[in-house]
Amino acid sequence: MTTAAMPLFIYGILCAPQFLATLLQEPNETALNVAARITRMLQAVTVKGYEQRSKYFGGGYALGPAAIASEDPEAKIQGFLLTLASTSPRRKLDNFEGEGEAYKSVPVQIYVTISNQLVSADMHLWNGSMGKISLDPWDLAAIMRNGL
Repeated sequence: MTTAAMPLFIYGILCAPQFLATLLQEPNETALNVAARITRMLQAVTVKGYEQRSKYFGGGYALGPAAIASEDPEAKIQGFLLTLASTSPRRKLDNFEGEGEAYKSVPVQIYVTISNQLVSADMHLWNGSMGKISLDPWDLAAIMRNGL
């Protein structure tokens, strides 16, 4: 018997379908099959009270963003609710994010865009040095325009 994982709020680079598919692809699974499988697991959502910022690494910004708690009551991050059938793919995502080192998994309330329903999920929140976080917001569209 497999145990379902808590739904996960994903944002940033994980919202790029081809990137998420690469992380979650199983052995012997075609790219087309993984893309179709992942599409069924995603819902557009928003989490309020957080900001998505660029991570700064010396000479430039990393591709990845960092979610941080915000003092701005209007702050929000748009992303997807990812509902996984088992804990194995969730562990892959936790390992990718560096859970426990750079990020920690925290429970959040998110709003499902299509229904405005409030749902519980986990989110990877920045747990590293704030000195590595830029004041600049992180922009997936700009990353996609410049090549992933």
